[in-house]
Amino acid sequence: MSPSNQTLQSYYNEFLRCSICSHDFEYDNYLYRPITLPICGHTMCGQCIDIIRNQTKCPQDQISFGINNTLIDQLPTNYPLLFIIYDAIKLPDDNEQRYSQCLAYMKLDDETKSYFNRTQIILIETAILIKPIINDKEYQSVLSRPMIRKIFSLLNSQYIDREGRLKALKAARSLGERTCIDFILHHQNPQQLTANLWSAVRSRGCQFLGPAMQEEVLKLILLALEDGSALSRKVLVLFVVQKLAPQYPRASKTSVGHVVQLLYRASCFKVQKREEESSLMQLKSEFRNYENLRREHDSQIIQIAMEAGLRISPEQWSSLLYGDTQHKSSMQSVIDKLSTPASFSQAIQEFLIVLQRAGDSSKHLSHLKSDFEYLSQIDIGNNEQQIITNDNQQDNSNWPLIIQVLQSIKIVLQSLIEFNIQELKTNFLNKTHHYHHRSYDLSSTTFTSSTSCSSPMTVSPLGGSSTTSEYHLQPLHPPGTQQNQIKYKVFTF
Repeated sequence: MSPSNQTLQSYYNEFLRCSICSHDFEYDNYLYRPITLPICGHTMCGQCIDIIRNQTKCPQDQISFGINNTLIDQLPTNYPLLFIIYDAIKLPDDNEQRYSQCLAYMKLDDETKSYFNRTQIILIETAILIKPIINDKEYQSVLSRPMIRKIFSLLNSQYIDREGRLKALKAARSLGERTCIDFILHHQNPQQLTANLWSAVRSRGCQFLGPAMQEEVLKLILLALEDGSALSRKVLVLFVVQKLAPQYPRASKTSVGHVVQLLYRASCFKVQKREEESSLMQLKSEFRNYENLRREHDSQIIQIAMEAGLRISPEQWSSLLYGDTQHKSSMQSVIDKLSTPASFSQAIQEFLIVLQRAGDSSKHLSHLKSDFEYLSQIDIGNNEQQIITNDNQQDNSNWPLIIQVLQSIKIVLQSLIEFNIQELKTNFLNKTHHYHHRSYDLSSTTFTSSTSCSSPMTVSPLGGSSTTSEYHLQPLHPPGTQQNQIKYKVFTF
């Protein structure tokens, strides 16, 4: 299976199948229609819901359902998910058809039904927005996987239940902030961003030595201290440098000392002060395994970037810190934990600044300011108090808020998708334009190009690789033909 097809399949495996039995969701067989639990947001097929109907906790994470006077098998089908899987023509046209057999829905009064129906319309429209990205490999790069996961967190919320609506508010605020940051990232210069990052790290007396070398340094620090030993900074640094020497002969005490300083800033050490002698450093017990130590190390670098006002995507962090893109989810988790309520408002101000710098090319995005500001003002604490303390299951006080939040999310998400698709098209056209506007010097059988490659290996237009920039040329006349000047035919592709 190709990487693209594997990605598409992984979307289905993670988001569009039962979280218990792993059966794909279906509409035609009611046993496999998706139903989302409140609070935890796990979505299961009807058959598995029926099996656990008398339980009070989710079998996935043991979180209580928290539903008042409603059995989980009476909850509504998650139709937004089905709209990703099926064409609209194969699904019921309106909510009365969709939920007429749902007891939880039929118990609602007319006003609450109207509110619920409106949320479902917006969620279905949002699901249809990402449908091409989930089902078509040509569009899979439009949104990142962490972004897709945040969207599904919104879709996998049980809106008929007040706990589920609280979860949706949290998911919407997080998704709105990430969307705002994505716009900022698209207007940044990656090379300048990277230079600013490492400058900020060095200014704090710390250093990143590259993915491979940094990993080795951390593992050697762990080797020296994992048994609870306490060493002076000088002895620890010397130990690491000596162990590194065979593989990294240029490793210096200064550079390794800067990595130790990074861990010191992250409060990974217990420091024992001694009179007239150097202090001893001992790893705290929770950091005496590589996973925890590495997570705290990564968090410290990301925190330094945030303090410096730098916006870096999970994909970029994975590439910078690990040299691959396999750690996007863990990077997103760190970013989320370090975010503060004020970070969204700060992102909005940065968003407006980059739009001003971009000029007319991004002027049309300025209308998103009001939607971002509305999403940033969601006060989870207040809403949680409002929803949880109200014993009336049909209380309508927070429905207008939910509807406006979902509408704002749909607007900013649609704008991001359209922006990214246009950017992909523009990049493709620019590459095509540059490729067909190379200039060739036939007398020397070499070519120059308006683009440059940092790698010493260049791809031959005829396929394969070449270590030179020579173009592949063929004589028009066979060898031995008497010609005053050999002419060449240039093959372009």
